[in-house]
Amino acid sequence: MIKYMKAFASLIFALVAIGIILQQLHLSNTSLRLKHYAGPLGLRLGGDGTQNNSEDLQPQDDYFPQFRFGSGKMQPYMVIAIPSVLRKGDSYLNKTLRYMIEPLTIVQKQNTLFVVYLADNQATIFERQAKQLYEEFREEFEMKMIHLIGPPRELRPDWENKLVPNFNDKIERIRWRSKQNLDMAFLMSYVVRYIDPTLFLMMEDDVQAETNYMSEILKFAEEKPTNQWEYCTFTKVGGAGKLFHYKSTREFADFVAMFWDAKPLDWLYWDFIRNKRCGYSESQEICKQKSNKLQRVYEGDLFKHLGKVSSRSSFGISR
Repeated sequence: MIKYMKAFASLIFALVAIGIILQQLHLSNTSLRLKHYAGPLGLRLGGDGTQNNSEDLQPQDDYFPQFRFGSGKMQPYMVIAIPSVLRKGDSYLNKTLRYMIEPLTIVQKQNTLFVVYLADNQATIFERQAKQLYEEFREEFEMKMIHLIGPPRELRPDWENKLVPNFNDKIERIRWRSKQNLDMAFLMSYVVRYIDPTLFLMMEDDVQAETNYMSEILKFAEEKPTNQWEYCTFTKVGGAGKLFHYKSTREFADFVAMFWDAKPLDWLYWDFIRNKRCGYSESQEICKQKSNKLQRVYEGDLFKHLGKVSSRSSFGISR
């Protein structure tokens, strides 16, 4: 009898040990996901796979948002991407979102996702901004129209120490435009990889949209098949209002990631097309003609800038 009791006790001990081992393996596996940051209101701000209703949203490396909030919809027809940084003294993000959301029809809202990239690398700042946006746009969050992401752990290792002065720019300006390029490459790559839209509209966080902007964009973009253009531009100033189709979104993200420290973003738009279509022996005029066909320009401005405080102010740049 004692012999059987010892054998039974050994079996129980073995089962408990196996349970502990399996639990450790489970913890090791889940630790591959980015830990979420839970604020005082219980906002889930992390990349733990529960956002976007997809267990596929798991980071493979550090090049993944540290913080996320808002489920968002998968494979929308249009993603409107808005990178945003804190400005000294003012913020225009909420106004920008309001201007862009209010004119949309019900169908347009169903087919559109706003991906807001809060680029400041602090969990407390992300939480504060997420709470403010959720309080004002609760209905849009519940409709899965807004998805917030923060920066990855590293945009690029030690990037600030790799900058080389050029174009007679001061180092502060080079740092600002290089960071802008890294943010752009990251944002576009994230959208392509994890959200998979048909069209991608790059915006800025300080713009006012015309009330008919969405219908005008769709009408203009759909006049020609996507194999006949790389991107469309709907404003003549800055990086706002650039529309890419899926393939060109992916390719431009890769292009910016390669030349992030070489030139300002608005110059890279032009280089992107020229490097794809122009030969070395062709004249500048022929190159321009080819490029203009792939860079479709809308007649008029659908967007105008709101504010007077530039994002450059956070880098100590006055102009």
